[in-house]
Amino acid sequence: MRTTSRTIAALLVTAALISAPTAASAASADDTPPVTLAAIQASANTLIDGRLSALDAAAAAATSGTYLSEQHRGTILATIAAERAGLEALRSTVAADTNRASAAGHWAQIFADYRVYAVVIPQSSYAAAADALTAGALPALESSYTALAAVLERSPKSTPELEAALADMREQLDAAQAAVTGVADAVLAVTPAAWNADRTALVDERTALATASQAAAAAAADAQLIVGALQ
Repeated sequence: MRTTSRTIAALLVTAALISAPTAASAASADDTPPVTLAAIQASANTLIDGRLSALDAAAAAATSGTYLSEQHRGTILATIAAERAGLEALRSTVAADTNRASAAGHWAQIFADYRVYAVVIPQSSYAAAADALTAGALPALESSYTALAAVLERSPKSTPELEAALADMREQLDAAQAAVTGVADAVLAVTPAAWNADRTALVDERTALATASQAAAAAAADAQLIVGALQ
C-alpha cells in the first residue's frame, strides 16, 4: 500500500496554481496613460494583446483542467469570454478616439474595468487549485486513511508512534478540508469592481489554499511514514 500517484499529482497541481502571480503583484503595473493620442492608441493595442494572450492561456488551462468541476470550468470560461469580448470592443473604441482626453479615459478602462492580471487569471488558478484538492488529493488521502486505519487495527507491527501518525493524518485531513471548503466559489465571485474597492480581495482565499495544501502534504507524509513502517 502506498500514497497514490493521484494524490501526489493533485498536490503538485495545487502548489503550481497557488504560486501563480498574486493580485497585489499585478497591481504594480504603470497605469498612467502616454502623452499623445497616437501613443495611447499604440499602448492600448499592446496592453490588450497581452491580456488576450493571458486569457487564451487561462481558457486552455480551464478547458483541460483534470480536477475542475464542470460548474467552475463553465464559470471561468464564461468570465474569460466576457473579458475577451469587452477588451476587443474597447480596442475599437480607443482606435476611434479623436482626442487624447477621450482616449486616455478609455485606455484607463483596460485596467479598471477588466483586471485580467489582478482578478481573472488568479481566480481561475485558485479555483483550479481548490478543485485539485477537493476532487483529487483529499479523496485519495481519505481512502488511504481508511485503509491504513484498518491495517493498523489488526497488524502486529502497530505501535503508539504509528497510531499517533494516523491520528495526525486525520487531523491534517480535517484541517485541509476546513480550509479549502468554499474557496473556489468565493474566488470566482470576485469581480474587477470588487477588487477595485478592496485590493485585498483574493488574499484570504489564497492563504486558505496554502493552508489546505500544506495540511494535505502533511497527511500524505503521515501516510508514507505508516506505510514504510508496515512494509
